Amino acid sequence: MRRLFPIVMLFFVLSVSSAEDLGYTLSVDDEIYDHLKIELEIDDVHADRYVISMPRWIPGTYFIGDFGKHVYNFSARDADDNPLPVLQLNQNEWEVNSSGTWKIYASYHVETRQRGFMGNPLDSTGALVQGATTWMYVKGLEHLPCRVEIQAPAGWQVATGLTATEFPRHFRALNYDQLADSPVMMGELETLEFKKENIPHDVVFRGRADFDRDKFVTMVRDIVDYQIGLFGDLPFEKYVFLYTLSKSRHGGGGLEHANSTTITLSALDLMDNIYSAANVTAHEFFHLWNVKRITAKALMPLDYSQEARTELLWWLEGVTSYYADLTLMRTGIWTPEVFLNNQARRIEQLQENPDRLQTPVSQASWDIWEDGFMSTGISVYSKGQLLGLLIDLMIRKNTANRMSLDDVFHYLNIHYGRRGIGISERELAQALRQVSELDFQPFFDRYVTGVVELPYHSVLAHAGLDIDINMTSKPSIGHVRILGPRNRVFSISPESSAAKAGLMRNDFIKAVDSLEIDNRKQFTDCIRKQTIGDTTRIKIERDGVDLVLRVPVESYERSSCTLSENPSASAEAVTLRRKWIEGK
Repeated sequence: MRRLFPIVMLFFVLSVSSAEDLGYTLSVDDEIYDHLKIELEIDDVHADRYVISMPRWIPGTYFIGDFGKHVYNFSARDADDNPLPVLQLNQNEWEVNSSGTWKIYASYHVETRQRGFMGNPLDSTGALVQGATTWMYVKGLEHLPCRVEIQAPAGWQVATGLTATEFPRHFRALNYDQLADSPVMMGELETLEFKKENIPHDVVFRGRADFDRDKFVTMVRDIVDYQIGLFGDLPFEKYVFLYTLSKSRHGGGGLEHANSTTITLSALDLMDNIYSAANVTAHEFFHLWNVKRITAKALMPLDYSQEARTELLWWLEGVTSYYADLTLMRTGIWTPEVFLNNQARRIEQLQENPDRLQTPVSQASWDIWEDGFMSTGISVYSKGQLLGLLIDLMIRKNTANRMSLDDVFHYLNIHYGRRGIGISERELAQALRQVSELDFQPFFDRYVTGVVELPYHSVLAHAGLDIDINMTSKPSIGHVRILGPRNRVFSISPESSAAKAGLMRNDFIKAVDSLEIDNRKQFTDCIRKQTIGDTTRIKIERDGVDLVLRVPVESYERSSCTLSENPSASAEAVTLRRKWIEGK
């Protein structure tokens, strides 16, 4: 949209940008919790028509959601409350004819029945409002500042990264991008706070759980302190952690924003161990730089009307996962043994996936719009994390520990992130070479755009580490991934025995043989207890009807990986490992 026909768009902007700002009001019907009502105010109208659009995707999610399908009761009126002509152009866009008025009020409802970070979960206790699924934008006026008023039920609190004003529940945003990138949590909230260099960091909970709040905040602060120290800057005036506490064992998902994050945690897991929240917290906070500042050219500027494809998601997401793990080790939340065990689990995941020898991770980054971030294909998260590990050790080896991947992020932040410039695949390789004095193009050719097996043994030896990988046959019905409290099938490999037996995406798994299934782990454990060659009965729900599928149990090669210190490693390798662990 904004990247097409730039000259024509310039004239369009000049013809409609007389208004000084836009006004948004969000209200909740406290009797019927099935929708949010939004009113958009356009002042100082000079154009004959305006096109008002709902985004098609949320930055950070990388798939088309077409959120206009959740909009209804769209209407417009003038300053005297007279209706204005409205024409729906397509699923996501509405045209409003100004008919000579100086002010336009457009209003619409957003249904909130969908769940998860893609929707607007709303009930009598509160709501989590994601910007891109809620606020429409006026084409040509995206650059204008925005006024936001939240009309929440009495007794509800409001937490958001939006800038507060002197009026309660009134906020402002510099432009539409900032508005769309600032989720709003409201309801019965608990807010804790700490400061870093006098900048407030709010830790907000929606939901209840009995756990040590002080210990939790200390954990979050340790993560924040380490990562801010790594980059050397605080690119925000306030940061807000928005945690939703789920009553089930489902949780662990998060979505990054420029000065906040939304994270879902299992209240049960949290009460068992507060550090169950550590990894996702470290991952999302690191995105403050890697994605929100250091980002791909394809994501600048943001275009909410179409895909923004890049081959760099393995770097933006996978290397972020690597640094989440490093953060936990270097802050003492994890021991080095736990860190190494987690890298071994990522190796197992990769080695068990036959797609690693068919699809380059650069292609998986590009194809994520079709396949989804939890597809059965190669994972940009797992392989990207391992690529980050290998690149880090190669830099340390080549520079005798004078440089590391930390320095690459320093370089990218200074030359690209702080200047608001996106990077390309070529510029990333150049940055690696600039820091390490090592040509990474052969590495990229083999392991990023190629499908050669990763060089675990030779590179891990730089840090005096041995790797042992074993493959054994285990029972399987294929790659089946389920999500949510109803165990919805999110993805399934088409060649699997489950797919051939009739299991489909969006089916709900209810039982395996005679055992009712409550969560993903239970489903996985049931399959692992099957006997290769037998047939298992899987009870599903599809379109409200219960069905039983008879699925043959096949075999797959299960990977087992261990990483251990080599007692015969050289002094140089031992020193490299020690400084890598300590972050020196």
